[in-house]
Amino acid sequence: MMAIIILGFILFWFVIGIALCLWVYRDAQDHSLEGTLWLILVLLTGPIGLILYLIIRSERRPYYRPPPRQRRTQFCTRCGHEVLLNTRFCPQCGMSL
Repeated sequence: MMAIIILGFILFWFVIGIALCLWVYRDAQDHSLEGTLWLILVLLTGPIGLILYLIIRSERRPYYRPPPRQRRTQFCTRCGHEVLLNTRFCPQCGMSL
């Protein structure tokens, strides 16, 4: 009975270790770091490698680029030319919008 409990405990920590390694790999790839290198480091060193990764990861943030502003447009009812939403006159035909 005691052997089953010990085996279950070892299996539980093995699964947790593999899950942490996979998380480190994916997170390193998302932060433009070398995922394979960090995966191997965490596999070999365990919690020390994980702590080291978390320290280095916090210093390098992924580059954030805001999405481009959407130009709001409308179409002239006379000629069908696309014009900006706040335009009063169509530049193509001169109709009042």
